Amino acid sequence: QRRVMGNEFSKNPSDPPPFFFAMTKLVGIALVVDARTRGGHQQVAFQYPTVIPPPDDSSMKLPEDPYNRAGDVKQRDLICGFTPTFFAGMFCPKAALCNRSFELIVEQHRFISHPVVLPSERKQHEDSTPNASGFFNVVFILKTCERDHPKVWYHVSNQLAEALKHEELRCGYVGKEVFNMLQFRENLARNVQDKQPQQSAAATDAQPDPNQLVSILLNYCTLAQYLRDVYLGLSEHRMAHILLNGWLDCFFTLDDPSASPLPTIRPYQTLLLLVEPDHLLEQLPADASPLLRKLISQANPLKSFQELQSEIDISLQQIFRLAGHLVYWKKARIIDTLTKHNVYVVNPKANLDKNIHLVTDFAHIFPGNSLAEILVRMSTPKRLSEHMRFMGTRSNEFINMLKWLLRNDVLIQLHSYFHLNCPKDVEDGLILSSTTDEKYLFGVQPHEEAFLTQVAVSRPCFSDFKRLWPYLRGRHHIEEIMWRENISRADVNNVLFNFQDVICQVFHEAELEETDTHEGNGVLTQ
Repeated sequence: QRRVMGNEFSKNPSDPPPFFFAMTKLVGIALVVDARTRGGHQQVAFQYPTVIPPPDDSSMKLPEDPYNRAGDVKQRDLICGFTPTFFAGMFCPKAALCNRSFELIVEQHRFISHPVVLPSERKQHEDSTPNASGFFNVVFILKTCERDHPKVWYHVSNQLAEALKHEELRCGYVGKEVFNMLQFRENLARNVQDKQPQQSAAATDAQPDPNQLVSILLNYCTLAQYLRDVYLGLSEHRMAHILLNGWLDCFFTLDDPSASPLPTIRPYQTLLLLVEPDHLLEQLPADASPLLRKLISQANPLKSFQELQSEIDISLQQIFRLAGHLVYWKKARIIDTLTKHNVYVVNPKANLDKNIHLVTDFAHIFPGNSLAEILVRMSTPKRLSEHMRFMGTRSNEFINMLKWLLRNDVLIQLHSYFHLNCPKDVEDGLILSSTTDEKYLFGVQPHEEAFLTQVAVSRPCFSDFKRLWPYLRGRHHIEEIMWRENISRADVNNVLFNFQDVICQVFHEAELEETDTHEGNGVLTQ
């Protein structure tokens, strides 16, 4: 079993990654073949979805279609406003333009493909059809604008074309599938003509009903199924995975790490798998890294990366790389380790009306429990320890529910942030003691310096308070502070208790962490 991969799933570090983050909308996919060797002509062997509409702006003038000058072809048979015959002709370029990326822009549509011409001396397999075509072209139909970058689609189309070419040269797979597709098309067209003997000669080239044709092809042609899966995966999830001809493992993605950098990973965080471990392990190629399999098997949201490191005997940096790999392919998510201190609440962006399947899925996975009741309980921000006490002996089941809710974006975590509540009317001009570390005075305003001097009088744990000074600007949550300063939660809480009159604590969703702990002011004032 082999594989074709576009980035980190490939072990070859020289494999090029996708180039740009795609902002285009995939509206269709079509397989164009040259059937002239069969006594026919250039044809669209398969298209998905069944109807691919023309540009929204009806005032736009499309190129003249010589195959539909009289308007005899029904609207349902057109592809982006073109007859299938004319569409196929546009994407059967000369040999000099084949075996490379091919792009065509017509008004609001961008067509990107990688037409393939097979070598004439290619090996003929015993089980291949004698009518196998030496040309095929999978066309991605995109609705886009001028500022979009199409190169990521070049990469995807090249991957798919190379995979199909590999299988055609190995066992004649594409030729056999195309032959069957055209046979089904001809049989349906013949049935239409037999039922309508009085039609004019212009109607003899009329296409069969597209809905019926696509339905038949999806039932009997595996290549049609693979093209549909690629379309659905890229349009809905920005990635797709197919096992082409049961032999070639192919992964496609529209995400580019350089354009969509992964979040910073911390040792106190953990990995939340978005699919079941057994299912994910089955999806991995046969030669996948043993370390990756080990991480997937041992991943547990109740254990931090730091704890996993000692259990599975993998370096922390290697764990981070493997975790980032899974996040990139949308198989996992980086979250804070589930502890009794965490606070969760219902995601305000969760829309169960559009995701009604979550209700039935929840009832199936957790029988005897109601998603509505759980959401009512989670609608008020509370620490996880409070929910655990309420659930009693069902606490383990509740943890599984929590993981499921986080996996489906139904819940979000609220983090604890701190602000220094510094009055501006404190007399300016007082200077802190010369023994104070200069890093705590970076960006400090005169009234803040005076305030720090005053609060230092008769206050315990002032040294810890000075350590936390750069973080009292609402930009770092408590877990991040503990990790950066190597300070315990008890010590942080001690500072909060002794300086509760000057420190304001707030809870909200996590924000992007500042790389410079001293940048900006952001101090609450009265």
